[in-house]
Amino acid sequence: ENSYNKMYFTGDVIGPYQTTEDCSSYFEAMRETIKQVDKDVNFQNYDRIIIFYPFYLRQNEICNYDGASLSGKSELITEDGTIKASVSLDLRSSLWVVGHELGHDLGLSHANRLDCNNYGYFDLDKCDIKDYGDPFDIMGNVGTRPLTPHLNAYNKEKLGWFKKEEEHTTAINGEYDIEPIEVSGYGIKSIKIPVPAKFYDYYLEYRQPIGFDKSINNNLYNGVLFHVAPYYLDNPYYTLLYYPKEIVIKPGEVFNDNSENDIKIEVLGAYGSSAKVRVESNIQPFADLEAKFLDVNSKIINKQTTIRFILKNNGVGGDVNALNIKARLYKFPKDNFGEQSQKNLIAEEKINELKNNDSIIISFTDNLNEKEVASYLIDVNSDNDYKTNNNKLFFNINQLYEDVYLKDFGVFEYNPKEPSVG
Repeated sequence: ENSYNKMYFTGDVIGPYQTTEDCSSYFEAMRETIKQVDKDVNFQNYDRIIIFYPFYLRQNEICNYDGASLSGKSELITEDGTIKASVSLDLRSSLWVVGHELGHDLGLSHANRLDCNNYGYFDLDKCDIKDYGDPFDIMGNVGTRPLTPHLNAYNKEKLGWFKKEEEHTTAINGEYDIEPIEVSGYGIKSIKIPVPAKFYDYYLEYRQPIGFDKSINNNLYNGVLFHVAPYYLDNPYYTLLYYPKEIVIKPGEVFNDNSENDIKIEVLGAYGSSAKVRVESNIQPFADLEAKFLDVNSKIINKQTTIRFILKNNGVGGDVNALNIKARLYKFPKDNFGEQSQKNLIAEEKINELKNNDSIIISFTDNLNEKEVASYLIDVNSDNDYKTNNNKLFFNINQLYEDVYLKDFGVFEYNPKEPSVG
């Protein structure tokens, strides 16, 4: 339902096993579990690993979390050879925990809330961020547990679940009909409004009491849900939910972001089968570069790493070519990820022009020393891309243990020291 039948799982249950490793260190618990069951499992047959520890460890506060996971798939050396798989550790078998950690396994981060109540108006630079605070997304879900609502439109877009361009559109001016996000079909389910000179975009979606979105909050179904999606922060790729008055923008209401872009979002009607919105702004047509990983391949023997990503120009508002593009690969010393003064330029590629709707594949390589922990940043910009902070892709390559090699990389979230918790 959530993925419109694009994703499903089949698997096997193995165990139970007894272990002397508690779950206070989730890395150690994951490592020991994989090591313990390796003799009984051919890991070549699996690319998702979900580990369950007894719930009493959570009840007795021996472990202070419901679940933990690595972000995206990791590379593990097993007795059956090297595999790529996601790994999560759950202390509750409830769907709201297992599904949440599975979201991390897919590369998603937390869905948060933007609290602007102290100011009375929208200003992302001043409002407070409440972690887990989006109650209408399983990646947040505070206040609606144990319900398991749909992922928001931003997360579904990142996972590639909108199969047709008609299901997701970028708008700077015009009127649009939005279908409920819970149902499959060819109508628009997500509207992205780019925000030049800022570090975020706006997303609009429409919810109805269908499937997993039943009985969440009656006010949720009365208008259009509004999200802010930063594309570069200290912890990138979070989604933030902003409450315009009562959860949604209702018919007859107008949201104004009070910025130099003068973006106005008016809900003209909410009819159950669809909602109609009008978007107005002072935004001029622009190039919109989008960078996505294709693969990251690391040879464990000589530790040569090859990174390939695809760059596309999604011009908005007209036929606009991206000009003077620069793509750079940076590497950070251990434990210094995010310290801009510490980054070292490893490789660079320049492209004079990328036409609207065209794409190009870029490849970088780097050599790692024995047991080196490397954190990387790919930075892409052009002279006329609307993003203030460029396109940034984050990933790291770690050799954490002698017998288990973990490689964690993801477009959606970067956490250099520990997996996602909760």
